[in-house]
Amino acid sequence: MHDQTAESLRKQALKHGAKTTSRKQISKQSSLASSRLNSRANSAAPSRNVSAANSRAGSDVGSNSLSEEDSRPTSPNGIDALIAEEVSTNEAWQEHLVDVIRSIEDRNWKTSNLQTRKEALVAYINLLRQHFCQDDINFRLGQLAAAFIRCVKAEDDTVEAVLALKALAVTMITCPSSDTYEGIMTSLKRIITDSSDLKVKIEAIQTFAISSFYGDISDDEILDNLGLLLEIISSDGQYIDALDEPEPVAAALEAYGFLATLVDDFSTVNDEALETFTDQLDSNSASVLIAAGENIALLYEKAYTPLEEDEEPESSPDLLEVPDPKGGKITHYFIRRYPLADNQHALESRLKALQNHSSKSVSRDARRSLHSSFADILHSVQHPTSGPRFSTTIDPETGRESGSSLKLRLAAEGGKGKASAAVATIDKWWQLHRHRALKEALGNGFMVHYEVNEAIFEALPIVFVAGRKTGKRSKGRGRFLEVDE
Repeated sequence: MHDQTAESLRKQALKHGAKTTSRKQISKQSSLASSRLNSRANSAAPSRNVSAANSRAGSDVGSNSLSEEDSRPTSPNGIDALIAEEVSTNEAWQEHLVDVIRSIEDRNWKTSNLQTRKEALVAYINLLRQHFCQDDINFRLGQLAAAFIRCVKAEDDTVEAVLALKALAVTMITCPSSDTYEGIMTSLKRIITDSSDLKVKIEAIQTFAISSFYGDISDDEILDNLGLLLEIISSDGQYIDALDEPEPVAAALEAYGFLATLVDDFSTVNDEALETFTDQLDSNSASVLIAAGENIALLYEKAYTPLEEDEEPESSPDLLEVPDPKGGKITHYFIRRYPLADNQHALESRLKALQNHSSKSVSRDARRSLHSSFADILHSVQHPTSGPRFSTTIDPETGRESGSSLKLRLAAEGGKGKASAAVATIDKWWQLHRHRALKEALGNGFMVHYEVNEAIFEALPIVFVAGRKTGKRSKGRGRFLEVDE
């Protein structure tokens, strides 16, 4: 349970738009290395879109952002849809969770009926998504993690293995733990490299990123894990015996972008990463192209940080002067901390070509996603302090550029009639990478965790403010509204 102060701060941010910072939880299990999560990485910091199933469950992002065709690798056999369909309304959910956990931990579980095992995993995932179960599972993390890993290693069934990996990811988000991380990481790496099932590899990469993010690990270990992902990307999948398979490469790119948001100083690895992502701009896969491009935009964003108090804004090609986005007279200065592309002109030319991609070998929806994404990416490469969906259109009311149009919208309580939505703006690439990865793992339980799980609020400390009347009705029990920009 959170202390009263942290809870009141979070409610204030959600309801009134006051800028607040949540206090780090005292519990070791809930520690997120707050200094890292809320550090300079936040001024710099997965990938294209949330899954189709998650969109069906209720998108929390306006259609100007994530509503285009999903370019992320999807789970096999409609697993996301299966989970979304199994939404539990059982008020006695804690008793249900106890029963589910007992069945998972039972030593005879792996010899039980396959369908029964899959149903237990689906129930577990849903319960942890829809409720904050930290106190319910905190004392049995080791047993649960071991059971999930055994399911994956057995590879009896693709769906079961993918569900077990999803269960492991939502467990790490619910109870961040260095001990759990240490207990599963060797197995996760082996599953990524050695599994004979491509879909299991993809899901393992995503769980690997979530576990690394919430494993409270050192900066050096973060860089080591990024190195593994870069090996997968640079080898076009050959490193994990998946040569020229675009899905695991796209998953590794997205995982890299998400995990890279934790790194304060990227100078030691930037050159290799940027070169690798630029090479992937020759891919034939739209999902690989977009993920690589968005990682490039992230690296450009991370390279520029505000001038320190003891630094003078001297004229330099590395210095950016940015007008106050709120229309004030203050000029903000950003300095490039390390070199970026060796040939900026060539990179921009390649991004422009992708923005105007017209090959008939790519579907119309994929072309639309490429055009929209690379317009954003190119703009951020040219203007590194401008985040995704940045509009240069002049707002007639303020006389300033409209800025980011990428919104999270939260429906008012009740969701009937004209609901006044609370709105938060995602105006940095690091925010977009984190939101997509966490939304992928939590599905329609994202806002449940955002409101009560310190792990989510500290990772994505954005502020909701009262929005305009939307005239749209919320769907079902969900509090998110899909609103056109």
